[in-house]
Amino acid sequence: MFISSGKNNLKSNWIQGNFKDFGLEPAHDRGVFCVDIYKNSVTTGSADHGLRTYDLKTGQLRRELYNKRYGHKEWVTSCAYLNDGRLISAGMDS
Repeated sequence: MFISSGKNNLKSNWIQGNFKDFGLEPAHDRGVFCVDIYKNSVTTGSADHGLRTYDLKTGQLRRELYNKRYGHKEWVTSCAYLNDGRLISAGMDS
């Protein structure tokens, strides 16, 4: 079960390198390089060229934003929510 103890615990575990303990399903099949949280959503970016948004309380996938066919052509290295909830991302594909 996904740990629903909130944003601070998720962020501190990310910094400490314990991110895999949170059970986001389905998980990326390659390394996760970035994470950001907005309200009840957590978004991750990965070496699989994808961005995925999950429900913060349950860990269940809400949507996959990009993948190798559409979107980033290389690793996603940064993602961030803007104040209005829009998501921006950057990767090694310029």
